[in-house]
Amino acid sequence: MGTKGTTQTPNRKPSRNEGSRDSQPNLWDALGWLWSNSSLPSVSCCRRGLIATETHAHLNCSDTGRARYAGLKTCGSVWSCPLCSLRTWNKRADQLQTVLASAGGRGHQVTLHTLTMRHSRDQSLSELWSALSSAWNRLNVDRQVKAHRLATGWIGNVRRVEVTHGAHGWHVHCHILDFWSPPSGVEKNPHPAPIGCLTALQHYENVAFSSWSSGLTARGMAAPHRAHGSDLKVMDLSSPAHALAQYVTARVRLRDGLALELTDAVGGKTARLSNRTPWQILADAMRSDIGSLVLWKEWEEGSKGKRALLWSTGIREAYGDVLTAALDLDAPDELEYELLGMEGELWSDLLQVGKPGELLAVVEAGFHSDPSDDLWGRLEAAQNAAIGYLLDRGLCWDSWYAPDLDVARQHAEWLATPTPEIPAVVEDSKKSDLPLWWSAPTLFEVEAPNRLLAFNRG
Repeated sequence: MGTKGTTQTPNRKPSRNEGSRDSQPNLWDALGWLWSNSSLPSVSCCRRGLIATETHAHLNCSDTGRARYAGLKTCGSVWSCPLCSLRTWNKRADQLQTVLASAGGRGHQVTLHTLTMRHSRDQSLSELWSALSSAWNRLNVDRQVKAHRLATGWIGNVRRVEVTHGAHGWHVHCHILDFWSPPSGVEKNPHPAPIGCLTALQHYENVAFSSWSSGLTARGMAAPHRAHGSDLKVMDLSSPAHALAQYVTARVRLRDGLALELTDAVGGKTARLSNRTPWQILADAMRSDIGSLVLWKEWEEGSKGKRALLWSTGIREAYGDVLTAALDLDAPDELEYELLGMEGELWSDLLQVGKPGELLAVVEAGFHSDPSDDLWGRLEAAQNAAIGYLLDRGLCWDSWYAPDLDVARQHAEWLATPTPEIPAVVEDSKKSDLPLWWSAPTLFEVEAPNRLLAFNRG
C-alpha cells in the first residue's frame, strides 16, 4: 500500500536509490557474503531481522517499478555495507542537489578542491587517514587561509574522503566543495568567475596547499608534489542542479569537463589506472582472493567510525540543515505500494532457501512484464510474481499476507479527490454503502495536506 495515491503512473525519472535492476542481486549477494565474513558485528547483522517496531518485513514496489524491502534492521555503514552505502550516498546526493540549487539561485560560486598525499605500500590505511585528518585540521586553523577566506567571501565547505588501493598501497585523498559569495558590487553570475576572481582563487589554492603540506609533514609524511597534490576547479552552476548532483555521485561527466567527484555509490565510480575502489576489493575477496580478503579486513577496521561527509558551520547557516539532517535509510524515496508482508520467521526462511535480491529482481521483472500503462495492472503482475517465487520455494502461506491492490486503488482514488469525504461512523445495516477500502481488514495510514488519519478497516 502506498502512503499516498494516484490513479496513474506519474511522468517521472526512474529512481536510482537501489541501483539498477541488474545490480540488486549482486549487492544482496555481497551483503550475504559479509554476513559470514565481515569483522564488523553491525554489518554481519544488517537486514537479517526486523526493526523493533515492526512485525513484518515489507516488500514494496514503487510506481516506477523499483522494488525494495522495508522494516529491516540496517547497519548504516557507508564504508562497508554495499546496500546501506548505496542508499546513504543517494540520499546525500539529493541533499547536495538542494544545496547546489540554492547556491546557484543566490549567485554563489562553488569550487572543487582535490587534495592528495604521497604514500607507499608500507603505510597502513589508519596511518594515512590519521595524517589526512591532521592536515585537514591544520588547513582550517591556518591564519593565512582564514584571512583569505574572509577577504574573498568564503561561506563554508563540504568535504568527502575517498580511498583507493593500488601498486603503491592505499591512496587517501579528499574532495572539498567550497562555497563563495561574490563581493558586494560585483554582479552575481552562476557561471565560472571572471579572470580577476580566478586569480584570487589561484592564490587561495596556493595558500591552502601550503597549509595542507605543512600538516602532512608535521605527521612525518613526505611533502606532496604541488603539481599532483592539489587541483582546484570552478563548478558551472548554470547546469541543472540534478545534473551536478548526478556527477557528484560519480556517474557522468559534465559537458564542460569539470572534475566533480564528491560522493560515489556502489557500482558508480571506478578507480583510475590499476587502482581499485574498496567495492572492487570486496568483489575480488568474494572470489576467494586472499590478498583482497586481507585488504578488505584492513578497510573495515580502518574506515570504521570515520566521517564520510563533513560540512562546515557556514554551510548549515547559509543553506539550512538539509545536509545535517539525520538519514532514515528505511524511509521511501518515492511513492511506494506494499505487495507483501512477511513475518520475521518467514524472512529468516527466505534468507535460507531463497535470495532477497533475486526476489526483488523477480518483482521488478513482473512489473515491467505488463505491456499496459496501467499502474495497478503492473503492480498486480509484480505481486503475483512475488507470490509465485515464495510458493515455488515452499514458504508457508500463513506467515505472510498480500494486500488487496484493488482496495489500494480505491483508496488512492479517494485521496486524489480535491476534498475527500471521510466516512462517518455508520450502523451495520449501512456498511454496504462504504467504499471497499474502508471495510477491508487492514490498517491504512492516510497522508494528505493538514491531516494524518489512521483507519482500521474492519
